[in-house]
Amino acid sequence: MLLHRLPILTDINDAIAKFKLAKDINDALIAHVAGFLANEGLKNSQIRANLALNSRDKTSYYIRAGKCLSLNEINTWYQNPTQITLGHVRLLVRMAKGPNREKVFDRLRVKHVTVSELEKRLKDPNYQGIEKEQQALGQLQEMLCQKTGLSIRIDHKNQKGSGVVKIAYKDLEILDGIVEILAMGREYQKRKALKESQK
Repeated sequence: MLLHRLPILTDINDAIAKFKLAKDINDALIAHVAGFLANEGLKNSQIRANLALNSRDKTSYYIRAGKCLSLNEINTWYQNPTQITLGHVRLLVRMAKGPNREKVFDRLRVKHVTVSELEKRLKDPNYQGIEKEQQALGQLQEMLCQKTGLSIRIDHKNQKGSGVVKIAYKDLEILDGIVEILAMGREYQKRKALKESQK
C-alpha cells in the first residue's frame, strides 16, 4: 500500500496534532515528528509523552533518524515501511548524508535486503552502497551487448546470488545466431575472428 507523503510540520502544536490525527502511523512518521520536535527544543521525555512512546532508547533512535535523514529519505521510508525498517534506518544514519545514502534508500525500496545483510555490507571497507554490485552487472551487461550486437539483460537476485540472463531477438535468423554462439562458445569466436581477418 502506497502511503501519502509526510505532513509538513509548522510548529510544536501543529506537529503533535497532525501526528494524533494521522491514519497511517509507522516508524517513519514517528521519526519525522520526533526529529521535528527535538529540533524545536523538546527533550526525549517530552517527546515520549506527546507521542505516547514508552521506550527512551527507541525514542532516541526516532529522534536521530528524524534529525539526520533528508525529507526524501524519510518519505521513501514512510511509503515503504515493510521494505525499510527502523533497523535499516539505524544503520543508514551512520552513512554520510548525500546521494549515495539516498541511492541505498532507493535500492531498499525496490529490492528487499535484510538488516543483517545491510550491516555486513556497511562493515565492508570496500562497500560503496548496494548499487556497487548493480553497477558492475550493468557494465557486464553493456559489454555483452557491445560484443555480441544483441540486446541482453541481466536480472540478478542479490539475496540468492542467482539470476536470469535475457537475450532479445527480432527474427529467427538472429535466434539461430544466438543458438550458434551459445552452442559453439569459443569456436564461434575463432570463426568470427577468422572471417573478420579475411575481409
